Amino acid sequence: MRPNTIVFGASGFVGQAISRALKADKHSVLELSRNEVNLLDRGSCEKIQHLVNDGDLVVLAFARAPARNLEDIFENLIMMNNVLNALRIKELSYVLNISSDAVYSDSKELLNEHSIMAPISAHGIMHCMRERLVDQTFGNIAGHLRPTLIFGKDDPHNGYGPNLFLRKISAGEDIILFGEGEEMRDHIHINDVASVAVEMIKIHHFGSINAATGQLRSFHVIANSMVRLSNAKCKVLTSQRNGPMPHDGYRAFDNNALRQLLPNIKFLTIENYLLGENT
Repeated sequence: MRPNTIVFGASGFVGQAISRALKADKHSVLELSRNEVNLLDRGSCEKIQHLVNDGDLVVLAFARAPARNLEDIFENLIMMNNVLNALRIKELSYVLNISSDAVYSDSKELLNEHSIMAPISAHGIMHCMRERLVDQTFGNIAGHLRPTLIFGKDDPHNGYGPNLFLRKISAGEDIILFGEGEEMRDHIHINDVASVAVEMIKIHHFGSINAATGQLRSFHVIANSMVRLSNAKCKVLTSQRNGPMPHDGYRAFDNNALRQLLPNIKFLTIENYLLGENT
């Protein structure tokens, strides 16, 4: 049986998890990475058209991430434009675009799927523009999944947060927080993000879903909890903050839309992840 779900960016952190979850749910999956298709090359359009058939579902999980500057934004837009130009001649059944909560402006209110999209970071601008491109091409059959900070195995970015803290602990190195580590943020495990993606695909959920647990914790609390549970000898240290605190130190979500989609979801906590559950 030929694949009917095509995952672009299947070798990436999020794409790989979604592919794995789809196959576990008995979906037939074609995994595409940069090894199969160079999305920066206009010549990729013809190859994509040969790989995708009418009726297929498509997951857009590719990106040069995190986008940090104008060049990164351009590269991501070129890739998306090439993919959409290839796919626009196909009668697809559903398109799921993996976006980011970075599309939202800062707010002291709970963020939801209807919050103002006014990003100030290059990463947020990139994802906002990519969403617009997807909507222009497949707006009537497209869904956008917007994860908040993701933790879990195989994250290649080594970004500030649980993944970096765990690597520091494993190496016996002290964890140095930005400032006092007082920012309040939401963190979600990669497998939970994949579960949301699979459900959106199964029901062809049109519109957006924020992948967030609805629970806030500071980096200070997270780091100390991880050190304690690991019985590590390293320390959690503070430092002088060199720039403004991201999101004014607060990024909270109303995840009612996610819970309506998956009413029985039980989010994996950082502590349970550290103890080896569902890793």
